[in-house]
Amino acid sequence: MHNKQKIKQIIFTLFIFSILVTAPLWAWSSLFKLSHIKWVGNQKISTEQLDKNFSFLYGQNIFKIKLEKIKEKLLSDPRIRGVQIGRVLPNQLSVSLEEKRPIILVHARKLLGLSLDLELLPLDSLVEDLPLISGCDFSKIKYYKKNNHQQLNLAWDLYQTFLKKDLVLANQISEICVENDKNLVVYFMPEGLKVNLGVGDWDIKVKRLQEVLKREKNLSSVDLRYKNLAVLKFKETKAEKLAQI
Repeated sequence: MHNKQKIKQIIFTLFIFSILVTAPLWAWSSLFKLSHIKWVGNQKISTEQLDKNFSFLYGQNIFKIKLEKIKEKLLSDPRIRGVQIGRVLPNQLSVSLEEKRPIILVHARKLLGLSLDLELLPLDSLVEDLPLISGCDFSKIKYYKKNNHQQLNLAWDLYQTFLKKDLVLANQISEICVENDKNLVVYFMPEGLKVNLGVGDWDIKVKRLQEVLKREKNLSSVDLRYKNLAVLKFKETKAEKLAQI
C-alpha cells in the first residue's frame, strides 16, 4: 500500500514537472509563429496579392520556414529580378523585391521597355522619362525573354558606352535610331543635336564627340563616321565644316 502511494506521488510529480517544462516551451514556440510579412520594393505586384500567395506561411514558426523555397517561388514570377529575405524577431519576415523595370524605351510598332537583362517589358503608368531606341523591326514581341535582336544589341552597346564614358552625355540622349543598321544616329537634348556614329569603335567616337563639343558651339549635327574627321553643321549658317580631330 505504501509503495502504491509512493508510485502515485512519483507519477504526479512527473506530471507537474512535464507541465512546468513544456508550458514555457509551448509559449516560446508560439512566440515565433509568423504573424506578418513586410514586402518592400513591389510596385507592379500588389501587397495584397503577395499576402494571398503566401498566406499558407502564417502561423508557422519563422525558424522552420525555408526561405529558399519562398525565394524560388517569387523568382518564378517573370516580373521579379531579385529577392532578399530575412527573419525579423520575434514573428515576422522581411522580403525585399527587385522588380524588372525599363532602363530604356523601345519603339517597335508600339512603345516597349527594355530591362537591364535585355528583356522586353510591357509598359504601364510607372514609366519614367527614358531615352528611346527607334527603328527596330521585330517579327514577334516576347515579353520577359532575353532578346538577341541585332539592331537592339547595337543600340544597347552604344548606350552602355555612353554610360561608362560620359554620364552627362548619356543623360542627354533622347533617341538612338537604328533604322539604318550601318549608321546609328543619336539625338541629344535639349537642342536636338544629331550625331551620326556609324557602327563600332564606340569608345573612340564618344571621345571624339567630347572633343568636338568642348571646342564648338551652336551645332545642329555632327557626323563621326569618317576616321579622324568630323563633319559639323552649325545652326546659324546651315553650313558644313570639316574638322580634323
